[in-house]
Amino acid sequence: MKIKKLEIHYVNRDQVFYAGQNIEGYILLVLKKTTPINRICLHIGGRGNFLQFTKKINNRQETYLAEVNYLSINLELIQPGQILSKGEVRLPFSALLPSSIPSSFEGSDGCIRYYCQVTVSTPEDSDATEGRNFTVIHNVDLNSIPNAKVPIVAKQTDIIPGICCTSPGLYKVNFQLEKTGFVPGEQIKFQLDVDNRTSLRSEWVTLTLRQIIKYKCFLNGRVTVAENTLTQTKTNNIELYNKQIIIPSRQKKHLEASARLPSLPPSKLPGCDIIDISYNIVLKISIQIEEMNIERQILIGTIPVRDDACSSTSQHTLRPDTAPPSYEECVTKAFRKGMKAKQSTWRPSYPYYGGESTVATLPGGNWV
Repeated sequence: MKIKKLEIHYVNRDQVFYAGQNIEGYILLVLKKTTPINRICLHIGGRGNFLQFTKKINNRQETYLAEVNYLSINLELIQPGQILSKGEVRLPFSALLPSSIPSSFEGSDGCIRYYCQVTVSTPEDSDATEGRNFTVIHNVDLNSIPNAKVPIVAKQTDIIPGICCTSPGLYKVNFQLEKTGFVPGEQIKFQLDVDNRTSLRSEWVTLTLRQIIKYKCFLNGRVTVAENTLTQTKTNNIELYNKQIIIPSRQKKHLEASARLPSLPPSKLPGCDIIDISYNIVLKISIQIEEMNIERQILIGTIPVRDDACSSTSQHTLRPDTAPPSYEECVTKAFRKGMKAKQSTWRPSYPYYGGESTVATLPGGNWV
């Protein structure tokens, strides 16, 4: 083998590119001696996959799966028959990513994965190949979604039974979020007003982010009629806030707190027709032997809501008080189906605002 080293490098060290922008980089090729080259081809690809599963229908085992190609670009990096000298060669590449492709995603049952794969063909040796994944971000600008700026106000009254001979009583909660749309790394600020008219005391307040993933798959992988389509739903929970808040019987309490969002893919996954993602905020208050739960849907985007005073409509304009985002790896249980086995632990990175992530571990290791 005359090839000593073959690597793919991206100009963006985070390996993150936006839909509608150029993906750029170079191929690093190190040759042991001067070598004639048949061809050097770069394939830039992207596809969505869903785990295959079976379902018994009319005493028959039917197979459902989904595979969708989102990106396929082939580049010839040198002229056929060219002779390359011994040592290091760098071959630059650039290609425009379609603006319609969805964001990268890695889940326990499916993925949307983008990659580059280079193939070097010489007259004497077998082909040498190397691959490397990259992240695509399909921007979700929360400023283009009117509901993203709307506060969430949830009022709920439950009748809580008493213990032993005590009578039941009313438990009233007013739960408020300052808005509906957030970005990873942002603090979710919430207010809580509790009126405990029961004979019991409440003890804990928990705020949980619930991710709901819907995977769509088709009979034998073929998109035909609606009757041959099935949807699998996965729900993952992460605890954002958990604190002991004692509210004695017949007393009121006001609470203002916040919790930071971890690195997450955006809501809906625009451009994807086999995976849909939604997020709910779940408030839980424990009242000795009972629980009160309030659940409301929120939106996760990639560009934060701007202040009303900021009139710019540029896609990448941030709020005046918001620093440019870093790119944090998503905490994920990776989908085990990739271009190469060694890449099965790869995770996409998403824009993350507000500094270093504070979320290190997740319940059950089954997030996303």
